[in-house]
Amino acid sequence: MNIKFGNKSYEELFHFLYDEIAEKFLLNIECIDDTTMQIIGDNFTLLISYDMDTSWIYYTNKKTDKTYLISNYINVNAESIDRDDIPKVDIISKSIERTLIIQSRVLKRKFENLLEGKSDWFNNYEKSQFFYEVNNL
Repeated sequence: MNIKFGNKSYEELFHFLYDEIAEKFLLNIECIDDTTMQIIGDNFTLLISYDMDTSWIYYTNKKTDKTYLISNYINVNAESIDRDDIPKVDIISKSIERTLIIQSRVLKRKFENLLEGKSDWFNNYEKSQFFYEVNNL
């Protein structure tokens, strides 16, 4: 599934949303394929992909080599400041784009700890109803 986001590809949109974050936290961005990008830190990787009508974020701890689905946890941490200026839409490509924008804002605003490679945020995630370890990715 190769969706266009306005006149941008997923990779172009992703760089637009995440280059500032990558620069600030000294992270690398890598394109996996048409639907998947990853952000690479010293001790973690975020795999961010889309399918159907949403975006999925997977966190891999490089020390333990365990992967967790964290997109729902990120999404519930969104506040009105993260989404109010983005119109709700019915078009799938716009729905995915909206989700990607909100997720990037929430990561930047509320998950600096994660982006710095620290694990303080993980304790709250692990206790949440959204905790989900992925066995095969």
